[in-house]
Amino acid sequence: MGHLEKLVSEFNRYIPDKDMSSQHWVRNPFEARVGDVSEDIQGLQEELLELKNEAIFRQLHGEVTLGIFWTQVKQEKRVIGAEAMKVLLPFSTTYLCEQGFSALTAIKTKTRNKLEPVHDLRLALSKVEPQLEKIMQDRLQFHRSH
Repeated sequence: MGHLEKLVSEFNRYIPDKDMSSQHWVRNPFEARVGDVSEDIQGLQEELLELKNEAIFRQLHGEVTLGIFWTQVKQEKRVIGAEAMKVLLPFSTTYLCEQGFSALTAIKTKTRNKLEPVHDLRLALSKVEPQLEKIMQDRLQFHRSH
């Protein structure tokens, strides 16, 4: 088995192909029919009906991303919000993995290939901004005794 075939089989194992046609209600719940969602999950169809009739959510759907929309919906409608998150979650985690690979390839260049990238990678992927003024102020206080 060649390298690329092994790679494809590993991708298929971790990210199996899923029929997303039954999940189109996640993209636009206001155009979906009640029969489009599963009857197996108690309360799902009822919450879809309620959601479709709430103008505030209809307006919110047109203004924000799907992730933010379903996060807001989940606060009031737990069943349908949780089901939508199950559909959307693999896409965000895949994006985060791709972001990590891109950061790693930028860090591990030919001239830096022997360095340990753990701390650099953590810094590259972090959304936390360092408080440079506080860090510098602490360092200056440390050296004032001279």
